[in-house]
Amino acid sequence: MLPYTIFGREANRSSPKLVISIAGDDAEAFRVAEGLVRDAGFERVLIGKLGDARRFQRGGPGYGQPVTEDELKQKLSLTP
Repeated sequence: MLPYTIFGREANRSSPKLVISIAGDDAEAFRVAEGLVRDAGFERVLIGKLGDARRFQRGGPGYGQPVTEDELKQKLSLTP
């Protein structure tokens, strides 16, 4: 979890944008979440299914990381 001050400061910054992780099993819910993230001025990274959300939960390698898309993908060993 990132402090709200980071979100306020980093929203709609020029590239590279701050990234928000998304995981889910429902394609429609993912599209809604993706739109909300984009509309808030951030980039999204699909981590995978809902079970993969553990990768960005407390204690996971993607938790609380104010990073760009490339940096998060590197931390989580995701394909660029």
